Amino acid sequence: MAEAPRRDDPASLLRLAECDTCDASPAGDDSPYDALADLFLDNNDPAPQSTPLKLARDDEPAVRAAPPPAEAAAASTRTDAAAPVRFELVVANTLPAPRLAWLAQHAQCSSAPQAAALLVLTPARTTLRLLPSGRPGDLEPPASHILSLQDALRCAASTQPAWFVATDLDEALSLLEEHCPASVTLLSGADEDAVASAHEALRSLHDAGCRCVGLRLVGAARERLETVSGALRQAAATMLELSVDALEPLQRLESTDSVALYDDDAPLQPAAAVQALRSAAASAQRRKTDVSATFPASVHEPAGTLLAGQEQREMRIDSLSSLLHPPLAMLPVRCPREQAVE
Repeated sequence: MAEAPRRDDPASLLRLAECDTCDASPAGDDSPYDALADLFLDNNDPAPQSTPLKLARDDEPAVRAAPPPAEAAAASTRTDAAAPVRFELVVANTLPAPRLAWLAQHAQCSSAPQAAALLVLTPARTTLRLLPSGRPGDLEPPASHILSLQDALRCAASTQPAWFVATDLDEALSLLEEHCPASVTLLSGADEDAVASAHEALRSLHDAGCRCVGLRLVGAARERLETVSGALRQAAATMLELSVDALEPLQRLESTDSVALYDDDAPLQPAAAVQALRSAAASAQRRKTDVSATFPASVHEPAGTLLAGQEQREMRIDSLSSLLHPPLAMLPVRCPREQAVE
């Protein structure tokens, strides 16, 4: 005999009694069970799948979360590292003595107010000088660990300077074939020999693919410098279809503060020197980005005026009491035994 389901057990109401289900059904009324059998057994065709529900927000564009600061900094680092280092190629034509001083003055005038790093390459000497920007600390003495050109380039790159690479015409033409400077400037004197040499230099630069060249003349009276500059520009535009940008001429030498980071009589191929320059500048940029990502700039909130003693407490309580209804009121409280204690 089947046990009657307990009413205090909800799960027992779902159990079938231990008896024949046919006896429990009314005689001759098997239609509900036949319908169930047809539903699960006889109908072999799968029911068409219903269209899934679609929420209104499914039509809205996906919202992408901003990357964490560390990932953003890493992406910025990769971009900065891949970006080529910009440098100006200075073609040192026939210059009055001292040649290095004119090159340094040109670099300082062209980069102001930014610091400048001047790399001078000749067949017999390699020199690197750092010219200041006027900020404190730009003229710190070179570190004692500078033992090679790579060390000097890394030291100069830490100041984020504007880079200048000065060479003779032949070395400049070889650099134009292998590297792409940001700009090309012809630095020349204004005497007869220098003018003739400047014409040949402009023609060679045009044949090498230059379409715009800066021109700065030095070491003569202003009238002479302006006359020669105009003649060179007109000849380049007429005969070569070369655009020449005349820069402010330098009549006389002026004192320039600089730090000699490297000076050696060992010759160096210009292409190798530029490759070392780019490697040092990219390394300095990566270190700067890593430091910025590790130690982000602090957000300082403006400091308000602090009031002392009772006035400060009343200010805080009054500002909060206005949010309550009814507002709070400040009552003087004193110690019964010591009237001087509030």
